[in-house]
Amino acid sequence: MRSQQEASDTSTSANVLDRRSLLRRAGTVAAIASGAALVQTTGAGSASAAAGDNAVLGPGNDAGANTTAITSAAAGDATLHLANTGTTHGALSLADCPAGFSTLLTKSTGELYADAGDLYWVDGIAKAGAFVFTESTANQVVGIKPVRMLDTRNASGRVNVIPPTTGPGALDSLGRLIGLRWLHVDLSSLADYFESAFVNLTAVSPTVPGYLTIAPSMPIGGGAPSTSNLNYGQANLANAAVAPSIDGTVWIYASRTTHVLLDVTALNLPGTNHLLAAQVPAVALRNNAQRKAAFAKSRSAAALRR
Repeated sequence: MRSQQEASDTSTSANVLDRRSLLRRAGTVAAIASGAALVQTTGAGSASAAAGDNAVLGPGNDAGANTTAITSAAAGDATLHLANTGTTHGALSLADCPAGFSTLLTKSTGELYADAGDLYWVDGIAKAGAFVFTESTANQVVGIKPVRMLDTRNASGRVNVIPPTTGPGALDSLGRLIGLRWLHVDLSSLADYFESAFVNLTAVSPTVPGYLTIAPSMPIGGGAPSTSNLNYGQANLANAAVAPSIDGTVWIYASRTTHVLLDVTALNLPGTNHLLAAQVPAVALRNNAQRKAAFAKSRSAAALRR
């Protein structure tokens, strides 16, 4: 199932499409069955169909207690093809489960339902609602042109640092990340939504040996983390890491004072259409407020899926 204007189902004769789910509301719906003709009618009413009757174009179709099976022997083609050539609506409309996700447990095995904007189908093994991953919900790792999001050695490299609202800052007079402190870094200019970032974390000119940790948030109270991503001596050292993100930002902890570089090489996100200005350097980056607002909107939608 894709979010574009077309949807195809490659089911075999063992798979059944419930016409009461697919043809719930009035509108033009095309269903092609091998050896059967479609009847064109006018009006926006509801058409009753006895077992074996043709689907009716125009009004909604009600199959009563009958199940409509669509099969085809066509090689290489989908059994069912729905297309809407308009510009504002998709070709397939599914009926909602009015009582929510738990209602799926009472539905027939193999049927597809919508709930809160997401798709579910009834699992024939556990007889439970299974989430259907679509283009907007199935993430993928998308490589991007490597971009440096943090370089504490100069002011231009610190533009993505989010200043603390209370308490002391995390950087000293030279711009270094002070030991035992967390630095908040905004990555939301890269994409309007992503689950994690593939990064290269570098310690530059550390004062003494220590370690760096990158995390989606700092512990309550700002204490030291229990894990590390980079253990450095007194020489420059880099290491790759995968950094989860809750709101388009990450937090970096230094056990000892050091300059820090952060480069991003890939993102785990729904698709390339979520990428923002990082891929188009000529486009001005959005300000922090705009970034956070866009990311919060995407995060709210994602929260409904969990």
